Amino acid sequence: MGSEYYLPSIHLILFLKTEMRLASINTLSCVTRPPDWRWQRAGELLQQGRPLRRCKDYNEVAQVHRFRVGMNNARTADAHLVLAERYPDIYDAWSIYASEDRALRHEIEARILAREPFETIASKVAASSDVVTAYEKFFFNVTDRLDSPSYITHQVLDKALRSSPAERTPDFLWKIFGYWQGPMMVDAWVYRFNSPSRPDSVDGVAAALNDDFRLTLLFKADQLMRTMPVNEHSRTDILMTWCRLLEAERESGTQAGTDYASLMSGMQSVLEKAPWTKRVRKDSSAAGQIEATGVTIRACEYQLLADGTIPDSFQHLIEHTSFPEPTNAQATKTN
Repeated sequence: MGSEYYLPSIHLILFLKTEMRLASINTLSCVTRPPDWRWQRAGELLQQGRPLRRCKDYNEVAQVHRFRVGMNNARTADAHLVLAERYPDIYDAWSIYASEDRALRHEIEARILAREPFETIASKVAASSDVVTAYEKFFFNVTDRLDSPSYITHQVLDKALRSSPAERTPDFLWKIFGYWQGPMMVDAWVYRFNSPSRPDSVDGVAAALNDDFRLTLLFKADQLMRTMPVNEHSRTDILMTWCRLLEAERESGTQAGTDYASLMSGMQSVLEKAPWTKRVRKDSSAAGQIEATGVTIRACEYQLLADGTIPDSFQHLIEHTSFPEPTNAQATKTN
């Protein structure tokens, strides 16, 4: 009787495990889908040898599925040329996606997040609008969720933030500024010029270089603060940098002077309420009065003070102690 109930339980567990293994986050409605979910979905079907079934997003998945089948069969350069002619937009989009130099890929993704029109993006990166459309559809499908900031933060930006520091600059900063502040910020980060000008005089060159220096310094400072981790080594430097910024703005007469004054007032209040400021008592003993003059008492002299046998000349000797002026040889050696 035990096996009668035991065997169905085993089959049920195996069935559930199989269904869970086959479940995929690479679907149109999945809340945690990655931006390249269509590309990954086609790869899953090929790897598992499963047929492509009719679904809500059948046409797009079927298109990239056929492309991936062609990619797997393309063993020569001529085969790749045939594939590029058959799927020109997807092939160029895939070339950007798979390139080892990811700067162009990061820029396109940042501009998509910034809601820049595909025609404008295509003009800037020297591609066709169909290629940008294919890239968004198959490799960075986020346009239908740009009004969901939590999805963009956790599924797009947060993954870029967890990348290595060497890759973090374009992948994270371009995207986060693009999404929250628009295409002009992407232009500034990519081109490193906010308002480029062509000087026509020596004074104009000096002014342009001065503006460029300030802008470059501002970019580097912001990049540093955005990518610097907060730990026991960096937190003091970050706090001091913030205090210097408030002080500089206070001296320039900006509104931040109020913030600086509030900060200093708060710090003073904390120090006044600190426990060590409440328990300090003035030492009125003989030893305390002597040490208040800056003289350090030796152990044997503490013993004399404790016994109450202080020599008559001891206090007078301490108060009138003087040191001879250094000789020329000593002064030269010290310097």
